[in-house]
Amino acid sequence: MYRKTTLRRMQPVTRRYARNLNSLQGILKRLQNLTADIARLELDSAALFNRTEYEQSRKDDKPDDAAIFQDLPAPLATRKGGGVP
Repeated sequence: MYRKTTLRRMQPVTRRYARNLNSLQGILKRLQNLTADIARLELDSAALFNRTEYEQSRKDDKPDDAAIFQDLPAPLATRKGGGVP
């Protein structure tokens, strides 16, 4: 990166080129700093997607409560005659 004092001593075309070069280096540095954040966000996104897929598959595999209790015998109080046999 060229300092301001160095840029002042340069010819106009060279100075413009050096300023643009400084700008590009700054942009590159910012993009490199974003790389770690983007990688973390990508991993978080994949984990969230996998979690929702897993929960959806668990929901699809889970039978309804009504179906579970349908095959059980009725309680004693609701049977014919009521009460204990």
